[in-house]
This record gives sequence, C-alpha cells and structure tokens, in this order.
Amino acid sequence: MSPQIITINYTPENRLSLLDATTKQPLYHVKVSRQTPQMEMIRLTDHLSTTQSAGIGTDGTTGTALRPVPADEETYFESRVCTAQFKLTSLDVILRIRDQRGITLKRENILSMRYSSTSPTLSGSAGERGPVVLTWETDWGNNALGNFRLVREGDRQVLVKFCNEVFSNERVGTFEVLDEVRDQLVTDEAVISGLAMLAMNQSFNLAGMVMFGRT
Repeated sequence: MSPQIITINYTPENRLSLLDATTKQPLYHVKVSRQTPQMEMIRLTDHLSTTQSAGIGTDGTTGTALRPVPADEETYFESRVCTAQFKLTSLDVILRIRDQRGITLKRENILSMRYSSTSPTLSGSAGERGPVVLTWETDWGNNALGNFRLVREGDRQVLVKFCNEVFSNERVGTFEVLDEVRDQLVTDEAVISGLAMLAMNQSFNLAGMVMFGRT
C-alpha cells in the first residue's frame, strides 16, 4: 500500500480544500475565519457518497471539480469533524477531534518549532498502556525549506510528512500519510494539528486568515 498524498489548496472566501493527489477526490473542506474556533474542518466522506465525492456523473465519467460548499454554511459545518482554536496571548492551540474536546497542541518552548499533543485515538487503542504523544517537528532529512514530519514519541515512528510549497499563493503544500497510519481518525488528527502548527510556525497566509480573516 503506497502512502496517500493530500494536497492543500487555497480557495476563495478563506477556505482550504484538501484533495487526494492521485484521484483528485475532495477529502476535507477547512473554513478559516477570525471567529472562534478559527479553523473548522469537515471530512467530506462523512457527508458524501463515494460516487458524489469523486464527481462521477450518471454517464459514468469522472470529474475532478470540487462540490461547492452549500449556501447555508452554519448547517454544513454543524457536524464538523475537527476544530482549532487560537489565542493571541498563547503559543498553544486548542483542538477538537470529533467528540474529543480540549486537546492542547503545545509548543515546546518559545524558541522551538516543535508542537506536541496527546492523541485521543491512539491513546485509547488496544495494546497501549498509556498516553500516546504525537509531535510535529522540522524534517531535517529533507533539504527543502519549511518541511515537517509528525512522529510518535517513544519509538520515533514517522506517521505523516508535510512538504512545503515555497512561494505559492495557491497551495500550502502536501501531507504524505505513510503506511503506518491505518486509522482515519489518526489522519484527521494529523491534518488539523498540522494546519494549526503551520499557522503558528511558518505560513503567513494561514496566519493572516486566522488573525485578520483574509490572506
């Protein structure tokens, strides 16, 4: 099984669209605004059938166009999967992973770019004896500027990699979800925590969307 590559694109009206790079299937919509919580992410496969989300028409042809966000945004995002809440007075971010609330994505220290959180999904899985901590850190093995990886503390297993799209106003970059991630909820955790980490660490566009409601 090959890794899944997820592209992170900017769209109009302060949203992000995350697509499967191979199939072009929309995976997530992320609404970003100044209102708390500033990031609201919904996994489209929770709401669309495979046929609908892949854009397969009645004639059997496959399209790659995004299904538009409905006009009633409040109803659309009411069942959102994950959120990220930022405060101007804190370097930490408060996450919601589905029904798990109040998860702190914590910066190691003011000079560090490492962000860690306790995974509610992995910590409650069979075979685990205690909390499982996941950390976003600089990917020193890749020479490109602004790349990160999500590692599992303890065994240092790499779960997800982020590849930065340098000098682009259309795309944030890509997440590479490695074979070790077999749970969709872990992918959800990685995506929302990764976007929050990028807003705090390096992406001026994302930070501008959070702070000022615009890019």
